Amino acid sequence: MGRHEFLETVAVADCAVEIEGDDLDDLFATAARVVAEVMVDPATVRATIERRAEFAAPSLDLLLYDLLSELIYVKDSEAQAEVGAG
Repeated sequence: MGRHEFLETVAVADCAVEIEGDDLDDLFATAARVVAEVMVDPATVRATIERRAEFAAPSLDLLLYDLLSELIYVKDSEAQAEVGAG
């Protein structure tokens, strides 16, 4: 399972995090989990929505950027954080 550490001294207004994974799949899954945890409290959201998406990018860093951007977009545009509220 991947590991992460928030870097408090790197960014004041935003969030900076160092992420490690056992392999590429683990790295991407850990990054997605950390971004989700930054946006919402996992204890307040039920995992009932499943989505499939395909991404293509000329490099791994851009592929990861596209994945994380999509997570943020879906949460914001479809108000997914409200699913577990109340």
